[in-house]
Amino acid sequence: KLAIGRGLEAADSSRRLNRIVIGGLLLNVLVALGLTALFSTHINRRLSVLTDNARRLVAQERLHPLLSPGDEIAQVDQVFHQMAESLEKTTGDLKHVNQELESFSYSISHDLRAPLRAIDGFSHILEEEYGQRLEEEGRRLLGVIRRNTITMSQLIDDLLAFSRLSRQQVAESVVDLRDLA
Repeated sequence: KLAIGRGLEAADSSRRLNRIVIGGLLLNVLVALGLTALFSTHINRRLSVLTDNARRLVAQERLHPLLSPGDEIAQVDQVFHQMAESLEKTTGDLKHVNQELESFSYSISHDLRAPLRAIDGFSHILEEEYGQRLEEEGRRLLGVIRRNTITMSQLIDDLLAFSRLSRQQVAESVVDLRDLA
């Protein structure tokens, strides 16, 4: 009986030990799952901010504040912020260049046209009032002056149109190169 009693105690002790081991394993699995869920939620939240910052960068909107440092996601977010600063600076520079282009266009349209109109006007007066007194070569030279003022005026118009091209949207169209050639 003693051997049977000890055998029963050993079996009972073995079952308790198995329950403790299985319980410990289950507890470890539950802790691991909880930590994985917590870690995954934290990473997903940071990735969501990073994804939204990428969208905001494309839309030229203000970015979320920098993520707390310590991982690769924060490093990528810092690069996004640097890109946004660079884009903002480049946009400011482009606005400044466009303002200079506007000033240049104004200068062309006003400052260059005034002397051109004067040359054309005086050459017209010369032709009208003194054209009969001039020899054939003199009348030809006045005609050259008048034609060149018209050409110069057209060049100014073309230059102004060219300067405005950068502010227009590009219109795509299909071109048959055989017809063009």
